[in-house]
Amino acid sequence: MGFRYFEVETINNTFSQGAQNIITGVATTASQERLSVNGNTPTAGDILADVFATKGQVGGQDEKNSDNGINPRFGIEYRANHDLLVYSTISKGYRTGGVNSGLAVGLGAPSSFESDELWNYELGMKSYLFNGKATLNGAVYYIDWEDIISVGSAGEGFRYRTNAGSASVTGIELDAAIQATGEMASGGLLSCW
Repeated sequence: MGFRYFEVETINNTFSQGAQNIITGVATTASQERLSVNGNTPTAGDILADVFATKGQVGGQDEKNSDNGINPRFGIEYRANHDLLVYSTISKGYRTGGVNSGLAVGLGAPSSFESDELWNYELGMKSYLFNGKATLNGAVYYIDWEDIISVGSAGEGFRYRTNAGSASVTGIELDAAIQATGEMASGGLLSCW
């Protein structure tokens, strides 16, 4: 079981300047920006991977967006024997909202977009066959995604971000591999959703 907490503040700037500000803030206050369980220490790259922000200016005014979130993850594993592991995971994903550029807003784009989030539910197994010479893994999953952040276009190629609604995905994944000899292996993957 674990979770991550983070806070993001987006103020109009170029993306590179904004990213530099975020990195500087993370380097000095990482322990305050994100908590970690299970002994995982966050890095600037980890936190930037959670941040999805754009900057802009709307009507000559500074546009600002603040957001925070908690991404819990719960998992359980059961090792039936040395060759079979069964697991279940429930986890939340989150991308912060932000503001769009003033030029795109002037062409009809929304001034800002909200955070999106998803919940993932997964049940799977990992197994070794034929004294470890082959593997067979499989999982079924369901994803519930709300307020999806999408890209739109305003005018002559000016892109902006907006929320596009919700979606759910149900799927199955299977993968298998076999080590026929010490030098020859073969495998495959099947995903359906």
